[in-house]
Amino acid sequence: MNYLDYFKEICAIPHVSHHTEGICRYLIDFARAKGLDYRKDESGNVIITKPASSAGKASLSTVVLQAHVDMVGVSVDGRDMSNEPVRLAINGDRISAEGSSLGADNGIGLCYILDVLSDDSLISPRIQAIFTVDEEVGMVGMKHLDFSSIGGRHVINLDSESEDEVVVSSAGGVSAEVSVSIRESAWRLQSGTLAQISVFGLPGGHSGNQIHKGRANAIMSLASVLSEISDKHDVRFVSLCGGDAANAIPSSATVEVLYCGADFESFRQDMKSSLASYRRDHIKMNPGFDAEIVWKKESRVRCLSVMNSAFFKMLSSFPDGMLEADESGNALTSLNFGVAAFDKDSRTLKLDALLRSNADVSRNKLADDIRSIAEGYGDASDNASAFSCSITFSGEYGAWPRREGSPLLEYYMSEYEREFGKSVRVVSTHGGLECGFFAQNIPDCDLISIGPEISNIHSVHESASVASCDRVLDLLKRLLENWRL
Repeated sequence: MNYLDYFKEICAIPHVSHHTEGICRYLIDFARAKGLDYRKDESGNVIITKPASSAGKASLSTVVLQAHVDMVGVSVDGRDMSNEPVRLAINGDRISAEGSSLGADNGIGLCYILDVLSDDSLISPRIQAIFTVDEEVGMVGMKHLDFSSIGGRHVINLDSESEDEVVVSSAGGVSAEVSVSIRESAWRLQSGTLAQISVFGLPGGHSGNQIHKGRANAIMSLASVLSEISDKHDVRFVSLCGGDAANAIPSSATVEVLYCGADFESFRQDMKSSLASYRRDHIKMNPGFDAEIVWKKESRVRCLSVMNSAFFKMLSSFPDGMLEADESGNALTSLNFGVAAFDKDSRTLKLDALLRSNADVSRNKLADDIRSIAEGYGDASDNASAFSCSITFSGEYGAWPRREGSPLLEYYMSEYEREFGKSVRVVSTHGGLECGFFAQNIPDCDLISIGPEISNIHSVHESASVASCDRVLDLLKRLLENWRL
């Protein structure tokens, strides 16, 4: 079996974040079948060790190969990806999924390692393979990894998405949950015209690697439009939902508002005009941008009865997208509100966001800024307010700074040029990588991150080039066979 055969097998096993038990059992069964040493820690991480292929190779340093086992599961039809397999579609050189994200992030890297571990013809030093869980939801597995058990300081992370690049540093991040709670006294049954407003057709994508491309956020798009409309018309919040994951730019969202004014026709025209204007402003970078309004006259529903203008302005006041860039336009600091969900029983709107920065000080300042916005709209003890807003942070991870004078980087660059006859680009990424944990916990750690060409990760348009996947695996095996560190 090669990496693509393994990839087909893992696609049949649901493995979105928080649901990785099946894929971890698969890895353990693999290790047992190959007669390789393995262990599984309390967090669910699986570590498999392959001995050096010869006595001569045993004198060389251990190579640590690392990938995460979970994927971001998004779909076009709302299917529960924690229970559904990925339905592969291979069309020529492109491998994708039918109606969902593919999970090439980080499934291809995972299967590279399985290919290396199972290749008995490969002449290599000792290899320690580390498969971590729940990377996409705060790098949970990596945070609990016992680094004292790691037998090497040369680490190759396989979680990058560009064949002609080698990543040498990455952003840090922190997750944020904004909770907006409506008081019971302000949540009343009222009559009016119910408007169900949907934004859809946006490209979505990874909130780190694609945040600089100007892709509209469906949730924040609706917040912006309604902030403008609520200045002119008596519209009252009923519900809001959208997005699939904090680290994925939401491609669709739906809000419900109740119009309680006297001039419905004016409201209808202004609503259509505002959506059309917003769409025109963003259509260049979001060619599929579309919107729909469903009207339900003579409706009677529970809604926020007062302070709706303040409610929508609060939502739209949070920063969104790329907030700081370098001279080349690459993102340095960003904020993505990836999920919105309103619970009518508790009258609570929850927004899940991810803050990223290539400088920890900038990430911390951004966290302080959005905390100030949330706290500026009162708390549970403020009886004068119809709603309160609070924010909690979790899953913080530090940036991975570049190591100067890296022997592993120099070796990779020379082997890449020998393989392809050209130089590889050395880059930093705004996407979060687990490499920072190695750098912080292993003395004198030397690490790089590589991977094949993968497009539109964390979206239903995710795809990978089979030819690129083949080439990067061949290069990885050449690195191991010629290992001299």
